[in-house]
Amino acid sequence: MQYRFDTPPENPSKPSTPAKRPAAKKVRKTRKKHPFLKVLFYLFSIGLIASLFIGTYVVIHAVQFVGGEKAIVLEDYKFQQAKTTIIYAYKDASKKQTVEVARLHGEENRIWVPLSSVPDDLKNAFIALEDKRFYDHHGVDWIRTIGSATKYKMSQGGSTLTQQLIKNLTNEKDVTIIRKLNEILTALNLERHYSKNDVLETYLNTAYMGNGCYGIQTASETYFGKNVGELDLAECAVLATITNEPTTYDPLLNPNNTKTRQELCLKQMLEQGKISQEQYDKAIKEKLIYTNSKDYKPKTSTSAPITGREQITSSFVDYVIDQVISDLKKEHNYTSSQAFNALYYKGLKIYTTMNVEAQKAAEEVFLNKTGVPAVDAKQGVQASMTMMDYEGHIVAMVGQLGKKTGSRSLNRATTLRNPGSTFKPLATYTPAIENNLVYWSKLYLDQNLVLQDGSKFPHNYNGRYGSGKYVTVQYALRESLNTVPARIIMYDLGMEKSFNWLTQNLHFTTLTETNRYSLSSLAIGGGADVSTVEMCAAYATIGNSGKYYRPYCYYKVVQTKEDEDIILLQNKSEAEQAMKPETAELTRRILQTINRGPYKLNSTLAKNLSYMKTGTTDGHKDRWFALGFPQYIAVSWYGYDKQKTTYDNHVYNPAGYLSFQTFNKIASTLPKTEFKNTGNLVQKAYCTQTGLLASSSCPNKGTGWYIKSNLPGTCTAHNKSLVDTIVDAITN
Repeated sequence: MQYRFDTPPENPSKPSTPAKRPAAKKVRKTRKKHPFLKVLFYLFSIGLIASLFIGTYVVIHAVQFVGGEKAIVLEDYKFQQAKTTIIYAYKDASKKQTVEVARLHGEENRIWVPLSSVPDDLKNAFIALEDKRFYDHHGVDWIRTIGSATKYKMSQGGSTLTQQLIKNLTNEKDVTIIRKLNEILTALNLERHYSKNDVLETYLNTAYMGNGCYGIQTASETYFGKNVGELDLAECAVLATITNEPTTYDPLLNPNNTKTRQELCLKQMLEQGKISQEQYDKAIKEKLIYTNSKDYKPKTSTSAPITGREQITSSFVDYVIDQVISDLKKEHNYTSSQAFNALYYKGLKIYTTMNVEAQKAAEEVFLNKTGVPAVDAKQGVQASMTMMDYEGHIVAMVGQLGKKTGSRSLNRATTLRNPGSTFKPLATYTPAIENNLVYWSKLYLDQNLVLQDGSKFPHNYNGRYGSGKYVTVQYALRESLNTVPARIIMYDLGMEKSFNWLTQNLHFTTLTETNRYSLSSLAIGGGADVSTVEMCAAYATIGNSGKYYRPYCYYKVVQTKEDEDIILLQNKSEAEQAMKPETAELTRRILQTINRGPYKLNSTLAKNLSYMKTGTTDGHKDRWFALGFPQYIAVSWYGYDKQKTTYDNHVYNPAGYLSFQTFNKIASTLPKTEFKNTGNLVQKAYCTQTGLLASSSCPNKGTGWYIKSNLPGTCTAHNKSLVDTIVDAITN
């Protein structure tokens, strides 16, 4: 039986069934790739490779930066930081102890304090409040930084004291991730090269503390009136609060805000084990007294300023500023701008010639307008004074009456005015004595000259053209006659010698060629513009055996760099023999005969016979007074800024009253000394009718001082004949 599906037996004799055609191959359809995806793939691959290269480079660069050379050189920043200039005076003649008298600064008021002078409580207060892991990290507190990255995307927060220091030094404070990353790398680099103490010291001296204060020293003075080393725990915590927001936590403006944050600081210090519970409790309860508090009492022992308000400099300090700027330009070729910047931004130390007691006394007298007539005071009369010792040191200077209202204001001690009769001893009598042209009792006619145009010149103080009588040189100078010095210059000395004496021997720098040929300028000081400074230096020669010292107001100017003092300027005045000692002594003895009049003198000063000379220009527009004691010489001016007549009380010269009262205040502080005499003068009697040395026959005699080498002859006008002498003898 054959089944349908069995394979049939092979039988080649039968025709085979036609073979079926093989089936066609099935073609697979594939999706065509998109070219954009291929490009994207390539770009992604390239970007990934580039990112790996860039990332590797950045990491390598960051590692090299952190471990490389100093990114910030603290020594240079310390030197370049705008710092406050301090002006000092010496406490005594030994020049060993100084006292601070003024500070100068630009926008940044900063006094650099070494870390060794900073209280531990102050260091700990800043660390506790701002960077509690300061001594544990290497410039970056990664715990805080990660927290900042999470919360603020690294745009702010988490800064260590090191990072804050970098902001203070570079002034880069943009709120960006790039700036923050740069700050982190710089902080790591900084702490590889500097110790924690270096970082902390620089931070404490550069942080802005409000009210123009940069650093803890000026902040301590501004808010507490103390040097930083005198702060207690509670006060230290106050300073640490300010840097966060200087206005919000300004102790003078917002004491309540300050107190709240101060308590937070103290709490942090307690929790971090930097203070005990007992210290915390005491500090929390302490009453904070600031410089604007009612209970604030300035400490006289501290050199720190009393308040944080802008300090108004004295006329003396104004003069120092001008001189230092001028000398920096002259000796170091500074421009005006460079000299100014050095003075206000480079933290110079200027050691002045000021006598603190003398300056204080002068300021008090001029502030109170002692002896100033009320009628003048109401109309705004002014005055000034310069006081010197006999070696060129300016010890005091006042440039105004009343309260000084601004720094570097008009200083009338250096402005130019006609000196009037105070010029006579300098322009006429000393050169005439020097050249042996006059002596104590030489007689001159008290009468005006008649000039070429027929006019009369000069008239005396009383408005008259002389008495028509002969008077001695001593009398003419004592009474300040104008007629006699005019005659001495016209007939004996000559204007050329007088002018050369003033400019070459006494070093007046403001006289002009017009003055050289002006009898008015030379004989009575009319038209000769001078300052109290140069007048004082010239008058000092009379009390100093004829030695001239160039006047100066500072000894040296110092700049500190890397703890080394560099002397920028140094001052010293060498003695110059301007006139013979005998000339100076004779002039002084004549000036000592001038009546002190109503000027009250301290009993201590009265023991020394001072020399003095008044001066008044026409119309009493300028009033002068020169007053010399063995210790100091002072020259004062009195008048109006815009010239007009001052009130004449016919009793005293207000300029003289101001001078005498100043000396009275410092009498007890002056060293005991006397004027030096040459031993080359002799006291002799003279005939009042001839001015020659008196003989026994002279009916009227006076007594005067004479230079031994320039003695006048003996009077023979009254000698009796031999017969008259015998008759008188028999009669008697």
